[in-house]
Amino acid sequence: MSNVKDSPIFCLKNVKQFIEQTHRNPSVSTKLQKYWQIKLEKALDIQSLKPEHVSLYGRLVNEWLWASEDSSNNSTDRGSGFETM
Repeated sequence: MSNVKDSPIFCLKNVKQFIEQTHRNPSVSTKLQKYWQIKLEKALDIQSLKPEHVSLYGRLVNEWLWASEDSSNNSTDRGSGFETM
């Protein structure tokens, strides 16, 4: 969550101040509150999905490496088992 905290686009300090202001100032519109809620939820969703994407990428790389290794082993095996007449 450090990336959300340090993001120039999304500042948790601003959100905290905004929430405190809404408690003291009833003139803050519901529409603006909803906007900040959506913005916060989106930032948190993005951060929570990053580990899944990293894991998926790692599995794909391993699969590509194994497939590459298998194809190079198969091409070597074909030549050694070939019989001429």
